[in-house]
Amino acid sequence: MDRDMPQGLRIVRVDQDDEPRVAALHRRCSVAARWHRCHRAMGDPDTFLGPLLSRPHSVHLAVADPRERLVAPGHLLPDDGDAEAAPLVEDTWQNRGAGHPAPGRTRPVRRRVGRT
Repeated sequence: MDRDMPQGLRIVRVDQDDEPRVAALHRRCSVAARWHRCHRAMGDPDTFLGPLLSRPHSVHLAVADPRERLVAPGHLLPDDGDAEAAPLVEDTWQNRGAGHPAPGRTRPVRRRVGRT
C-alpha cells in the first residue's frame, strides 16, 4: 500500500489494455472537471483514448481505489523535448488527496523515459 496515498489508494500503470477502465473514469467526470483538465470540450473518450494510450514514449499512470477502480488517470506526454503532465481526478475524489502525491511519484518514471 502507498503510505502517502489516502484511503487505500495506490498508483498503478495503465496502457491500451486499460482503455475501457480509463474511458469509464472519463465518463464519470463532470464536464467541468474534464474542461479544467483539457481546457476544451472533449468528446467521447472512445475517440481519443486509443491514440493517447498508444502514443510513443508516453507514460500513463492512474490512481486506483481499494476496489481497483481508477479514480485519477495521469498521462506524461513528450512535447518537443519537454513533457506535459495531464492529470484528471474523478469528481467524487476531488479535494480528497487522490491527485496530490502523484506528480512526485512520477519522477522515477520521468527519469526512465528521459524527462526530468
